[in-house]
Amino acid sequence: MELKQLKYFVEIIRAGSLTQAAKSFAVTQPALSQAIQNLEREMGYVLVERGPRGLTLTPKGKIFIRYAVEVLDAADNLVEAAKGAEEVERLRIYSGQTVATWVLPRIFSELKKEYSDLFIEIREGDDQFVQKSLLSGEADLAITSEQIENEDVISHFLCEDIIGPAVASEHPLAKKSKVSLNDILKEKFILYHAESAIQKIMDKLFREVKIADEIGRVMEVRSLAGMVKNIEAGMGVGFVSSLVKSEKLFMIGPGQLTYKRKFFLAVRRKREVRFKKISRSILEIGGTI
Repeated sequence: MELKQLKYFVEIIRAGSLTQAAKSFAVTQPALSQAIQNLEREMGYVLVERGPRGLTLTPKGKIFIRYAVEVLDAADNLVEAAKGAEEVERLRIYSGQTVATWVLPRIFSELKKEYSDLFIEIREGDDQFVQKSLLSGEADLAITSEQIENEDVISHFLCEDIIGPAVASEHPLAKKSKVSLNDILKEKFILYHAESAIQKIMDKLFREVKIADEIGRVMEVRSLAGMVKNIEAGMGVGFVSSLVKSEKLFMIGPGQLTYKRKFFLAVRRKREVRFKKISRSILEIGGTI
């Protein structure tokens, strides 16, 4: 029995047909069919039944595939463990805008002290893009605002932030001990573009406190950095992450307009061994932010 046979068998069941599985491996359908027949002959029993509706696992086939998947995962872990004995020279980490702008620079500043020769590649995108990149293998690690619901992914809590309204440090509202909704509604708002994750949080909060129709818009920006700069310039009230560090900016209440969220560091299960050490370092640094 060879690992290649197990890979063929598992992929056939996942794909649901010999045709699709053959495309995945760039082999002919007859060659794939012959490989499965050889596997069945070696095992001494039928693994799949072929019918007009496609392939169906036999009772023994259902048991066999469970162990076949475990064997293939163990083989992948063996390869990754061998790689893990070497220092990681290149790290591809994908995240959303807030983390890419305000968290990763601080993390990697510390990380470089331990991994001086590490080449770090960062790509920014929304959660959907980040998750897709991790699952496809394009990203080594991913930081998301939600845990990825996939059995092939392991997620660890990294850090927490609060989304809330902010003004320039010299703004009158920054001097008040308590800011009310009425105080804020008297101000003009700087908003993000409609597809921004933070703008969606803002819209949700506005609806919950029933002020969505009372917001006075002064401008719209496309980045968190643009939001920060315009708030600092006194253009109006804007929503930012508590992870933003600026002496020219002051976060204000009220509590109804704040939103807590968590960030998670994710890695594919089969690559956990290879990136275990560097992931642990990132998590330790993240815990200090």
